[in-house]
Amino acid sequence: MNKYFVFSAILCLVICSAFAQENRDWFLTLEEMCQTYGYEYEEHLVTSDDGYVTMLQRIRARLGDEDQNREPFYISMFPGAFEAALFLRGPDESPGFRIVDAGFDLWFLNPRGSANSLGHVNHDITPAEYWHYDLVDMAQDQIAALNFILDTTGYSQVHAQGFSTGGLLLGYAIALNPEFFNPRISSLHYVAGTMNYANTRSFQYQFLASIPDVLATLEDFGFYQTSTPNIPINVLQGTSCSLMPHVCIYLWQFAGIPADPNYDDTEGFSNYLYRGLPGFGTHLMAHIVQSFRTKQVSYFDYGEEGNLEAYGQAEPPRIPYENHDLPVAMYYSYEDDYADMEDAEWFADILGDTVVTFNKYSGYSHFSFEIGKDMYYLDDMFDVLQDYPIEVSSN
Repeated sequence: MNKYFVFSAILCLVICSAFAQENRDWFLTLEEMCQTYGYEYEEHLVTSDDGYVTMLQRIRARLGDEDQNREPFYISMFPGAFEAALFLRGPDESPGFRIVDAGFDLWFLNPRGSANSLGHVNHDITPAEYWHYDLVDMAQDQIAALNFILDTTGYSQVHAQGFSTGGLLLGYAIALNPEFFNPRISSLHYVAGTMNYANTRSFQYQFLASIPDVLATLEDFGFYQTSTPNIPINVLQGTSCSLMPHVCIYLWQFAGIPADPNYDDTEGFSNYLYRGLPGFGTHLMAHIVQSFRTKQVSYFDYGEEGNLEAYGQAEPPRIPYENHDLPVAMYYSYEDDYADMEDAEWFADILGDTVVTFNKYSGYSHFSFEIGKDMYYLDDMFDVLQDYPIEVSSN
């Protein structure tokens, strides 16, 4: 082996280790973050009707404030999200901590396939079977989560938020199960929710849509996830972004990661990379890419023959977003390459009068809603929340 290569590798490891030591908080779990900053933390496992075991995490209050009566606030995170995504910048700047400090009992779901939600009641399930789920199947996770939250808190409703693809998951679930969700949600907040990928400017989805059946082929060869955790790679990513933050973010933009150094905290983005970018199940990714390719929001497309067998019709049924019958607030940015404003306006037109406010911002990338330099959108959300108080259940 070339001695210069060995020397370079050792030097890289030394530099990475030094940065890792300097930024030890980047490796803290959410539970450890809460201990550091003084918040009450809980985690719970819930099981969906189709057998998937997912983790619900709860931050109820700052220590010492637990006796306050707090309305439950539920966040549907995007598939593959790591647990600390909403808490990377400490209590003053992180949306998760700020929601708690505003007086809410914060719950958020790690959807199936996330690092904390890889369980199943069938311990003999194969990887091919486990990862073969789509957006429609994942509605079961949302139902299990809300049932658990309401049973635990004694409230009859929650405030709900869907961020990024987490909004898509929540939107599918509500559209397909309106009789369950509409009476159980007091106010619904779509924060850069990717409700339709028809006009996304993401290179990632454009590339995948340009190659017919590439994801199905990967599945056939046994690749059931689009990415998996890799700690050495994560450390290298985070360190390189600490050294060259602007260059790093622009390179990741080219690869399809929606951050922008003009709007986002570069240290927060480095923290993101230390923890690893989210991975999707390959079959799930195929369902999402289908939205960009067809410009439709529908059930999974198995092809004409498969659709006839699965749905009794040649085309997959569309998703009836108009089934939303609850107050909806929307928060989107013109500079967001993932959750395109045209797609957001299309979604708002479908929802009609249920949209109580549609906030359109400038100066936000997609990631800005998590790690932005300015979190003023939260003030707009807190204003809406005041108009929809929740009563404790009388049952």
